[in-house]
Amino acid sequence: MNGEIERKERLDELLDWACAYKGWTRKQLAAHLGRDATHLVPESGNPKSDFILALSKVLDWPVEATIECIWGDGALGRSATPAAERARAQAGGKAPALSFWEIDALCVAAHRSGDWAKMLTAARQELAIAKDANERSVGYLREAGAWNGMGRYANEAESYRAALAESPIPAERRLLLETNLANCLLHLGRFVEARGVAADVLETIQAEKPESESGRLAEALAYWVRGESFRMLADREPTSATSHATKARAMLATAERLLMEMSRDQGDDSSYSGIAHTARAGLLHADTILGRVAAGDAVAKVMAELDKVVDPEAVPAGDWLESYGWWCVIGAQLALHVPASADVRRLSADDVDRTVAICTMKGHEIADRLGNWAMRQQLFMLEHRRRQRSAGAALSLEDEWLIDADELRDILGSIGRFDQFRRTGWDILRSATIVGAR
Repeated sequence: MNGEIERKERLDELLDWACAYKGWTRKQLAAHLGRDATHLVPESGNPKSDFILALSKVLDWPVEATIECIWGDGALGRSATPAAERARAQAGGKAPALSFWEIDALCVAAHRSGDWAKMLTAARQELAIAKDANERSVGYLREAGAWNGMGRYANEAESYRAALAESPIPAERRLLLETNLANCLLHLGRFVEARGVAADVLETIQAEKPESESGRLAEALAYWVRGESFRMLADREPTSATSHATKARAMLATAERLLMEMSRDQGDDSSYSGIAHTARAGLLHADTILGRVAAGDAVAKVMAELDKVVDPEAVPAGDWLESYGWWCVIGAQLALHVPASADVRRLSADDVDRTVAICTMKGHEIADRLGNWAMRQQLFMLEHRRRQRSAGAALSLEDEWLIDADELRDILGSIGRFDQFRRTGWDILRSATIVGAR
């Protein structure tokens, strides 16, 4: 009986979150779900499968996340895969009047304008009429790009894997797909997998020595992904922090050098140099872990960089603005997670709180401008950890966390996109005070 009551309470809470996410009333949600508003929560506490599927779509969550939220760990399900969705989308549909490459041009235009839904639709049209492995790999690549723009990184990774399963495809496209997959796994927090795929890319490059711009970029990004993976593992595994940070430093230094060489060759001050700037933030973190830079000095450098982006709206959207966002993330990480073994001038508790507050606030402004879900979820995770740190083991009641409707939607969206964030997101929602939401 207690389990039944708990499930009903969880489901009722989930319905509140769904209303807040969409900005709907319970009556509007019930109408969308095809239910009576007075009987949204069944007496048994066991909603039917069609209800779970519909609610998951409202929340933009995988079905297993919805099931886990209601039932806990005992009944995890599996969501329909993007491949299954593609099959349904393609089945019975009429072939578009445009050719494959005409549709591909529409995909590229949609990507440039940030119209991810249009890009996804066009990519699926491409896949429906693709006649060989080459065209299918392009279609999957476009599909992955649309998922990336939506922050649906798990779906993006599956699209890359589907493209890589096609053969034969051009060697440089395969290299691009593998590099993008490594970066996608990095966003998902799968650091061991990410560094492994990036290592494969580097092995291929060392064997084949491509001289094209795309080959050089793949090499630089593969070093960056491996460096970032080791840096994040240093943060996650304190007993191996020195080893991981040493490897991170070597990889990130190489990535920065290669990217700056490309920037000088291309006369480009917005793309390659922007990514190199992100690598420098990672280098600063690695150097702090290794005791080469004092924590206070490292935080001061981050604050100096953030002074250059007082108003994110004044900075063109692109790699440089994204780089400043990652400096925000790394600034908060520096304040919170530098190992005690590092040779540092320690930060006071007030310094930590002030640094994390500045970095997360600025980071969210940038993430919102870019629509960057990977950045959002890391910032929420860091703010949550700061509050846990201040309270010892739980969120501080004196330091009440107020979440507005926009933040609530971002947290709910992050829960659906990142397995690693799921429990933290629920903890935040159940511990914070939600204001301004229905």
